[in-house]
Amino acid sequence: MPDEPRSIAAPHILTTLHLIRLILDALATLHKTAIHGDISLGNLFIDGDLHTGTLRGAVFLDFGSARLLDAPNGKTAPILPSEKLYTTPLFCAPEIFTGARSGEPFCLTPAADVYSVGVLLRLLLRKEALAAYRKFPEDLAEELKPAEIYPSDTVPSARPVLPQLNHILSAAAEPDPEKRIPVAEMLKEINALIEQLSAPRFPLAENLSSPESFIPHSRDNELKAIRKQMDSGVRPIFLYGLGGLGKTETARALLRQCKKDGMRVAFFNYEQSVRDTILHLEFTNYRYTPSTPHLSLQQQEEEHYYENLKLLAAMGPDSVVVMDNFDSNSQTLDDLRREPAYQDLINLGGPHLIITTRFIPEGDSSVEICPLPKELLLKMMLKELQITEKEDPRLASTLRELILAVHGHTLTCHLIAKSIRCSWGRLTAQDVLDALKQYDLQSLKQRPVTSDKDRGYTKDTIYGHLKVLFDLSRMTGAYRTVLCHTVLLPPKGLDTKLFLDGETPEEQNALIELVERGWIGRNRLNKDIYFLTTHSLIRQLILNELAPSVDECSAFFAQLERSFTDYVELLEETGYTTTPETIRADPYPKDPNYDFEYDLGCLYETAADLPFVPDAIKAAWLGKALDHYSESKWFYLNDDSDSVIDIEVICRRCRLKRLLLTQKLAPQDEQRDIWQRVHELEELRDAYVGTASREDQAKSFEKEAELETLFFSLSEEEALAGEHAEEYRNLGKDIYLSCVDRLIRQDPDRSFDQAFVRHVLDIAAEGEAFVLKHFDNDAEDFFSEICTYYSALCSTFSLNCLYYEAADHYNRKHAAEWLRKDKYLEEKAKQTGKKLTCEDYWIFGNHARDYDQQLAFQYYMTAIASAEQILESGGTPPREISIAYRFCAKILKQQGETKKAALFKKRAADSEKRDKAIQAALHKEFEAQQGKNNARKSSFYSANNPSDILS
Repeated sequence: MPDEPRSIAAPHILTTLHLIRLILDALATLHKTAIHGDISLGNLFIDGDLHTGTLRGAVFLDFGSARLLDAPNGKTAPILPSEKLYTTPLFCAPEIFTGARSGEPFCLTPAADVYSVGVLLRLLLRKEALAAYRKFPEDLAEELKPAEIYPSDTVPSARPVLPQLNHILSAAAEPDPEKRIPVAEMLKEINALIEQLSAPRFPLAENLSSPESFIPHSRDNELKAIRKQMDSGVRPIFLYGLGGLGKTETARALLRQCKKDGMRVAFFNYEQSVRDTILHLEFTNYRYTPSTPHLSLQQQEEEHYYENLKLLAAMGPDSVVVMDNFDSNSQTLDDLRREPAYQDLINLGGPHLIITTRFIPEGDSSVEICPLPKELLLKMMLKELQITEKEDPRLASTLRELILAVHGHTLTCHLIAKSIRCSWGRLTAQDVLDALKQYDLQSLKQRPVTSDKDRGYTKDTIYGHLKVLFDLSRMTGAYRTVLCHTVLLPPKGLDTKLFLDGETPEEQNALIELVERGWIGRNRLNKDIYFLTTHSLIRQLILNELAPSVDECSAFFAQLERSFTDYVELLEETGYTTTPETIRADPYPKDPNYDFEYDLGCLYETAADLPFVPDAIKAAWLGKALDHYSESKWFYLNDDSDSVIDIEVICRRCRLKRLLLTQKLAPQDEQRDIWQRVHELEELRDAYVGTASREDQAKSFEKEAELETLFFSLSEEEALAGEHAEEYRNLGKDIYLSCVDRLIRQDPDRSFDQAFVRHVLDIAAEGEAFVLKHFDNDAEDFFSEICTYYSALCSTFSLNCLYYEAADHYNRKHAAEWLRKDKYLEEKAKQTGKKLTCEDYWIFGNHARDYDQQLAFQYYMTAIASAEQILESGGTPPREISIAYRFCAKILKQQGETKKAALFKKRAADSEKRDKAIQAALHKEFEAQQGKNNARKSSFYSANNPSDILS
């Protein structure tokens, strides 16, 4: 049911094992002198959070059952029958029960604590067990009895090591304390599992492509400086310098060096924010799956974020990761470092972290990338020109002058050498040098080279040198068109084959030559995929000097979309058979796992961010981006992939951009309908909330406040009398809920102000009065409305401990309305002659069991009778009917009907066994279907395997 409280899922297996290790470490010290005697979940203080995986320590509480150990025999002094033992039955070792019932003195050993730790481990491994323990601990006695745990019983992260876990649980649950596993041995096995699970089974992509421009050993001093800081434990280490000097290639050289030394390495690009960067990390063979099906998209995103952080940390201290291009055109380095996700990343532990940036970081944890020595640059240029200094000393002399003229800028030197080599004699080194000398850099307008905005002298010089070479290269005709199209490339690049589909044959040839001349970069992603990229300096040059137009970008998109349409038509003509024509025309990338729809969305979104594009076309292109992202989302949903959440985040960001543009384009008519303004504010508020960023959260609060002001300005009589009566009622309910939520979340510190708390509670009460007044109390829909209201208030108040009393108050009201609705449905069924089902009564029992146990007992007994009738007729009763059996067994035992209680417990176990078998069969069927889908997809792509023009 949507309004029932969400269960608390079991923690990640590594979190559970780390907690058990903390407990066993503490016991190893305690057992030198004493035993605790009552280890349970309630007697532990955990410093940290089980569900985010942050554990700093664990402390035992309540030593009322502790006993000193006698040093020679390792046992306690005899415990007399007259002594009372205050223990938690669910976690209690069997020898404690046996000794207490014997009427004779008995001794305990440290094995009693080991048994309790085993029960605690079993509790943490069982799905949904924590939630059940908090509400009905006595119902878990059967669940936590020593027995094998099956894959369907536990969290996915525990399944790879389930055999070892079952062995530990069995050894800890040994009835004979002398045969029970000792603390030291249990700790050893737990440590072995942690080590096994901490190994990076899901490694990040290395991305170690070696560029032609990098000169071996040219950055040895910088690499030594970085390794020295790594050895001293500095984290993060900044690699900084001007754009085009080789920071990225130096970072990749470091990773190649570290990999040779046996370390794990990975390279990834910074994407708009650190949070987005972490969410978009791609771990090999890893799929994010929500811990519970009840999570909202925002909750799934949060969980996925922390899962990726854990996987990153799990790479361990013998690994190195690089985050490249930690830059921004609109923020300072301090601004970027204030992001909470940045703090999460640098405090993570695990791998060494290298960050490249064009900013100048303060402090000692940084290494500057300066211009290379001129002799090394000369060596690079001569190698590119395929000639030695001895063969042409005059050329070498000219190249030295060129290096001085461009201030030793690596990218410029590399482009000069490539342009000369690919000119077929039409351009010489002397031509370039003469042009640089004649060009008046002082006459250049202040070009906004945003990548180096903090160093003013580079704005003219670097840009001017590149412009000279650009002009000499005669970027006209097809060359100009292709370069204009490259401004559409997303920051991470684009598949070569996909980009070629947007070009005419003449433009494709020009593209190949531009790659050869170095103006367009090409990196190999894997054996099938090559990515095209442009350096940020070159991109700025294209925007300023070639002035791409909307028509040119539109022509590229039209050609790209046409290639897909033509291919489908060709397949239809050939009867979907593979022919030379279909292979040539196939626009799809070769790799079946490559998501071209996602990259098409990136193309349109990048185009919508270009400064020369009118707002109306930006909005249209963002719509196209959303269409392609949505196709990508469904592709991933069919694959059960982890990237669904990434796509959802991107879609929400895209929708917000489009919405802001749409509202900007709409005529600002102050006389427009007030309900139109309400809808606009609602859309904006929801869009800002969807992006999950702090800045947008603040804007969502602003829109909520505007919406509240607008609502309270409405005339109630006019609204209810007009055509917007239903909208008014729904808006009012939402306004009161959002107002309470905003006040609590926007300023949580004011919750200590009693007057403020009273104000919040008054608003909640006014909202309740509004719902009771404006929704028909006799209608079935009323229950849904009032229950939704109570449930939302309960969730909001539960976020702050100072409102727990209010949360409990509305939780009880919520339950009372559910019970009233259930009675209403019963009466309605009697009046109409409709027969309520087994599942109906089971749901009624769920609603009642927290607040009216006798009523719940009646509902559950009716559900059980119906379930047994279904079984007798050969059918399958609803899953989870075991909950009804166990609840009724407890009540029957209290009433003295022990035989019937025992029978119901047995039937509960049978029902659970049946549910597990059904679940296993469904899972097997699902996996078989997934295998068929993947095989069908693979065969579709493998039928079309054209060679890459640029491979």
